[in-house]
Amino acid sequence: MTPTAFQAPLAVSIRDPMVCAGCGELVCDRFFLLAAGRVWHGACLRCSLCHCELQTHASLYWRDGNIYCQQDYCRIFGGGQCARCFQPIPPSALVMRSGDLTFHPQCFSCQECDVKLLPGNLYCMQGRPSALVCLPSCWTGQVKKKKKKIRQELSALSKHCWE
Repeated sequence: MTPTAFQAPLAVSIRDPMVCAGCGELVCDRFFLLAAGRVWHGACLRCSLCHCELQTHASLYWRDGNIYCQQDYCRIFGGGQCARCFQPIPPSALVMRSGDLTFHPQCFSCQECDVKLLPGNLYCMQGRPSALVCLPSCWTGQVKKKKKKIRQELSALSKHCWE
């Protein structure tokens, strides 16, 4: 089986004929697997690299349209390091991602108020790439501080110019 690019549907309807993403045949079995947004026969859900069956594995990994067993995923992609604390991230650890940056879940928090950011929370990157700031509360506060500082600098400059 060669690696296949998957496009995950938003939902799977059991009323429509279900086609296995691995072999392309109809899934008529009483039990089937749902992984990466697709339907699979148990024996067809396999790692894209080593082709081991994944139906009995506790977890699988999906990246760039390919499905991997934990061993192959960790070997290929590794864990890297956290963009905030710069400590290593074990390959099998849960992570939070923002663009190309990877964070420990506990490090994925606002730099100003330290509130943990969860999927769906609004935030922005500020300054160095790993500086996360929650929206709108902390970002608005920072903008106000910057405006105040600019006004103070302009005021001091104008006093200096007129003296």
